[in-house]
Amino acid sequence: MGGISEYSPCLFKLVGTSPSKGEPARKDDEVVLLDSNGDERGVLRVKSINNGSPFQLICRCGAGLRVSTLNVRTSGGTFGFGIRSDWLIAFSRSTQPPDHSGRNLQPGECSPADFALGNVDPAELQMEINGDGSLPGSNLYPWEKSAKDANVDDWKRLTKLEEYLKDPTNYWSFDLSDTGEAYLWVVSAKYWRPEFYRGPEVRPIDSKQRTNKDNPYVMVPKKP
Repeated sequence: MGGISEYSPCLFKLVGTSPSKGEPARKDDEVVLLDSNGDERGVLRVKSINNGSPFQLICRCGAGLRVSTLNVRTSGGTFGFGIRSDWLIAFSRSTQPPDHSGRNLQPGECSPADFALGNVDPAELQMEINGDGSLPGSNLYPWEKSAKDANVDDWKRLTKLEEYLKDPTNYWSFDLSDTGEAYLWVVSAKYWRPEFYRGPEVRPIDSKQRTNKDNPYVMVPKKP
């Protein structure tokens, strides 16, 4: 029988910064899957994004943000287990350099504020939805001015949020971490606008009254 079945053994090839002639350049944290004939079948990650530390992901809303739900079995409760519905948001990885404001994102794209995602990094978020229909860290949505506005059925709030995420004039920010699997776990989510980013703080210095000891970020040239 010709071809490679799904049960054929896979070989793993660690790829460094100096690929062989004809091979595409790969990152140090990628592993290429080879079939029994030595042909490439795919790429796996062997290193978590940001070394597993939390980071900020900025998203520009649009049709590219695709929302779905996932029923997750939980332990505890009267009957020993329960079911919760998590949100999944699939997105497109930005191909532009990272921007702390998110201004260079295209509709449906997301990017960390400090670095770019690789081609094999997860492009899906997962988060637990609170009982009142709010995302973690978001008590009020942009169209809600008080707790009274938010006091509606949870599905109504989530339905309106899903519509909000389809509008490319809107942005959202997520604080999350890499699970080491095929998704990023959201710890906190909040409304975002590019103008929220003000850039690094710059403090003036008076050379007559202050020295570099007062501000370790100010470089003072040594005397010849």
